[in-house]
Amino acid sequence: MLFCRVILSRLSVLLQWKFSGGIRRIQNVTVIHAIHNIYVSLPPAEAFGLVTPIGTVSAYPGSDVILPAHLSPETSAVPLDIRWFRGTELIYQYNNRQEKTNYENRASLSIQELERSNLALTLRNFQPADSGDYTCKVFHNGCLQTGTVHLQVRGKIL
Repeated sequence: MLFCRVILSRLSVLLQWKFSGGIRRIQNVTVIHAIHNIYVSLPPAEAFGLVTPIGTVSAYPGSDVILPAHLSPETSAVPLDIRWFRGTELIYQYNNRQEKTNYENRASLSIQELERSNLALTLRNFQPADSGDYTCKVFHNGCLQTGTVHLQVRGKIL
């Protein structure tokens, strides 16, 4: 069972997980209501979350930096659509074993690590202008999981 907030409508049930920010629409489900709590049973393959660090990631100018993100529980991310954004700008996308980068070819994922649920983004040659919030979005079977990593400069800027 997965505890969640449920909004009922005629066509679907909207589930919102507070621990990961994911949203999932499900049709034809049985909802169990028990005194202020609503429970919905999900198949194990559907119940994954995206985990990103709570604190800030910092890096020295010119260095390579890793923006951590992984799925929990551990499951292969190979069949997923994974997108990393800086603000609203799409900087990297992995989908159906194809990669696309819009960030001067400085952003990448380890395709081998996707098997172990690791979605960490590597940003090469970090510059102070790269500081800010980076959002990872994972799409699978109508489910959207999101996580944000804050990146800042470490040390003096010369």
